[in-house]
Amino acid sequence: MVLLAGGASQKPKEPDFSGEWVLVKATGSVSSPARALGVRQTITSATRRGGPMKPYYSDLRIERQFDTGAVTESYKIGLISGTVSDTASEATSPQNERTVVAVKWQGNDLTITTGRYSGPPEQRGPYTEHQEIWSLDANGRLSIRTTDESTGAAVARATLVYRRGPRSR
Repeated sequence: MVLLAGGASQKPKEPDFSGEWVLVKATGSVSSPARALGVRQTITSATRRGGPMKPYYSDLRIERQFDTGAVTESYKIGLISGTVSDTASEATSPQNERTVVAVKWQGNDLTITTGRYSGPPEQRGPYTEHQEIWSLDANGRLSIRTTDESTGAAVARATLVYRRGPRSR
């Protein structure tokens, strides 16, 4: 007799970064990296009406611990979102500021991209962009490769490596 696991007990094929992480190495252009991370990935395995579906990671919550305090971020995985200022009235928004947040899987890597742009959408005005590519190395450590770009500055790249913390699952 063969027993097959139901949809609710299955896990997505992508890596689960959930847990507590402690910084072990930072290389490249990074001034003050988070010394610890608390990460939670939510698995969704049912439709809004309660029916079964192929499980996937739907949400990502990151708490970054810095020497100056904690910063918490929440993302929807697989969603591109952002904001656009009121472009109808230059008095309220002379810079036509826009923001973009995209979180997506690329194979076993999770890519988080954020950007802030100013000026007309059809032109390249002042901007800042930050990208993180998350992956697990062969030793189970979390590797985060970052790239930062902004108007008039050189591209800055860094790699942060974290090991599982004492309270990780």
